Amino acid sequence: MSADLPPFMTREDLLLAFDMAPVGLLVSRKRVVQSCNRAFLKMFGYPAGALVGRSLACLYPSPNEFEHIGDRALAVMRDRTLYSDERIMKRQDGQLFWCHVSGQAINRHDPFSAGMDVRGYFGEAAGDRGADRP
Repeated sequence: MSADLPPFMTREDLLLAFDMAPVGLLVSRKRVVQSCNRAFLKMFGYPAGALVGRSLACLYPSPNEFEHIGDRALAVMRDRTLYSDERIMKRQDGQLFWCHVSGQAINRHDPFSAGMDVRGYFGEAAGDRGADRP
């Protein structure tokens, strides 16, 4: 058990809470998936373990969107560490959907590179709008 945890909580408790959270959670390093929970996998249509080690680019509609959103998020997280937006993302089967994304950099001077540097909350955006509308 870590000295940083309350005496009644174990590392296994934290891992279970992460995995069973009702919202999609992601940990990435240099925009590569390190870990994600069941809700994240379900939202994007991937089986367990399929995203670990893969670039986040596979979740974007195009390489251009991956680069554009990455540049925008990097600038914001260097200033405030927190970033949030709604964007179109891509499921494994190619279906596009609106997604609310909130991320937090651990190291604001290098938001994409430090340890487990970005925690993302992913949730399908509310409303009935088509993927072709901003």
